[in-house]
Amino acid sequence: MFTSAKIGNILLFTLLCLTTVFPAVTVERTAGEVMVRRGLDEQWLTVRKGMLLEDIDTIQTGEGTVVLKMPDGSTFTMGSLSIVDISDLRKISRQEMFIFLMSQKVQKIAPRQGTSELIVPNVSSVHG
Repeated sequence: MFTSAKIGNILLFTLLCLTTVFPAVTVERTAGEVMVRRGLDEQWLTVRKGMLLEDIDTIQTGEGTVVLKMPDGSTFTMGSLSIVDISDLRKISRQEMFIFLMSQKVQKIAPRQGTSELIVPNVSSVHG
């Protein structure tokens, strides 16, 4: 049987786990029209400075801008007429960005036409 103390401990542990797994993004500054949709709610709310945004939230700017502070202390600035799911915000390395850009270029290469074999010329090399 669960006592109220055990239930309280379980809830506290769950809350602690959720706040460490899904740290909030903080609104640092806003200017103009900036709205947020909480989770799957269809209602858009006006964003205020200091508001905490969770991974399930979506933020949208009209004719305005917003600066978001990430859990690691870095900032992200959204310009006018943009929309972002908070769960999509993450920091990537220079190497990850390079790989992503190269994969985009490779995907744009048209497939070879015809069924001819690939011909590789004879290559001679001298080593020494």
